[in-house]
Amino acid sequence: MFTKVKRFAGLYYAQPRLPSGVISGLRRTWLGLQLQRAIALWLIRVAQNLKDRVRPRRSFLTAPMKTPRLLALAFASLSLIGLASAATKTDTAYIQQVADGEIPAAGVPAKKGKTGWWARSWSKTDGNGFFGQPKPMTATENGDTNLIIRYTRFATEYDVEFHSPIWGAYTIDATTLQNDLDGERPASNPDFARPGQFFQEPLIVARSKLLNVDAASHGTFTSSYDPRFPFLKVGSGVTAAEAKDAKADRSIQRGHMVPNNAMKCQGTIEQGQAAQIESFSVANIVPQMAKSNAPTWSGLESACFDWAKELTQVWMIVGPVYRNREAPTFIKKVKGDTDQVTPSPDELFYVVIAQRNGKTSAIGFLLPHKPDILDFRAYAVPVDVIEQKTGINFMPEIPEANNLVEAAFDQAWLRTPPRKAGASGDDH
Repeated sequence: MFTKVKRFAGLYYAQPRLPSGVISGLRRTWLGLQLQRAIALWLIRVAQNLKDRVRPRRSFLTAPMKTPRLLALAFASLSLIGLASAATKTDTAYIQQVADGEIPAAGVPAKKGKTGWWARSWSKTDGNGFFGQPKPMTATENGDTNLIIRYTRFATEYDVEFHSPIWGAYTIDATTLQNDLDGERPASNPDFARPGQFFQEPLIVARSKLLNVDAASHGTFTSSYDPRFPFLKVGSGVTAAEAKDAKADRSIQRGHMVPNNAMKCQGTIEQGQAAQIESFSVANIVPQMAKSNAPTWSGLESACFDWAKELTQVWMIVGPVYRNREAPTFIKKVKGDTDQVTPSPDELFYVVIAQRNGKTSAIGFLLPHKPDILDFRAYAVPVDVIEQKTGINFMPEIPEANNLVEAAFDQAWLRTPPRKAGASGDDH
């Protein structure tokens, strides 16, 4: 009867194959209470260990650890409790069913109010750290073609007619960081293997039909290239090896905006599984040349974990830049050289926000989209520069006195050491 094996906190346990309603009901009631009780008992034991310096009997809840690790895990456990309380019963059931593969992932539309754009299970701390929804500065938002889509642990705004995300927002907190440092959610773990395909978001498909436009799909990006960087042909000084390398570097990939790794490290096992699957929404990707995607872009994604380790929690807003939205560059199919519906970005941006020395601090990165290995630190800019490029107002609710946050950035952002040896963001 115990047919599904999962790993949690270094231990393996068998999950009975029962009807989904029974499983989710148990998890929301008895199991949930037991988990909260276990965490509470463990925190009490942590306090006793710190006070008495007694070496306890080794087990999951009482394994001897150094004081900094005890404090880190205690903080992470409290964060998990806050994360669980932020999710509604409907969200909890959805997360469990998506994690178990019983239903497909799907976003929900924005609600009314200032917090209506927040991800489904963000806490107040998670949502407030962005200082408001990113909004256009100069024009009225097009409600017909622009959709805000809320997933479990990230939110995105997507232009249905333009076939591109406008921005994506996510956060890395102590729990996410600890899950990354523990290393228990690699792609080699079957529970966190990358999905085989990117899925079409139902909200986008429905809106596309109303607008009478074709919705982008996984296949839109397959075997395609950016015509500004065509593949090289052998001859005229180009060797076969050079042509092969250029094709590998310039081929279009499905570039995550909100990263896969940051999502699968969120919260509990089930929350991480659901968030990872959701990150494979077509609403969360842009065409990205392979060498731009990794190691350049993935290095910046990884650095966000480094900043989270230094600053406790960081908030990110990420997206593409198109210099001319009226006449963008569309990707083309290698076979037939036909234009696709999806434009290729000219640049890609990151806005990172945190509290540094008790004050709000933010930094931007504006990376050219080209098949070269770039050091993202060389492309650091004030947030104001990205606002001018994109026409998006970030942190619109930041207090007036803090507007200087967007006009310059603290050089300390560029001096943060890697959180662990070999941290490269390969599983991005």
